[in-house]
Amino acid sequence: MSFTTIQNAEQVSNEESTGVPPAAEAGESAGDEPQAFACRRCGNCCRGEGYVWVTDDDIERISTRLRMTRKEFVSRYARRLPGFGGIVLVDKNDGAQSCIFLEADGCSIHTAKPAQCVGFPVAWSRDDAMTMCAGLQANRRAGIET
Repeated sequence: MSFTTIQNAEQVSNEESTGVPPAAEAGESAGDEPQAFACRRCGNCCRGEGYVWVTDDDIERISTRLRMTRKEFVSRYARRLPGFGGIVLVDKNDGAQSCIFLEADGCSIHTAKPAQCVGFPVAWSRDDAMTMCAGLQANRRAGIET
């Protein structure tokens, strides 16, 4: 999975940790905001070359969702990347370099997914995002700029 750095990590982390978009926290209804991007859950952003970096908050949230300890989660689903000092999710051994949590019907940890995943494609994107992301393609057809 080829990823670039999250550019607005504070907003992404805040929304992911609370489950509430920033506008809703400020007293506005989330439904009142225009939706610039709607994920179609095609899973294409969950495959390919690159890494899904997980933060301490991500590890806590995902391990809680999976009902396991942080240590069990890291041992089973993640690895430390030598030379970078960070922890990344492991890929499936499927030839497509799919995320370990990608299933036929989408992300098996969708409600607890890493901040990096939450941020796609608004906070960050891949070079091939427009050709692989069903949500971005739908926006283009509808004339919506993301």
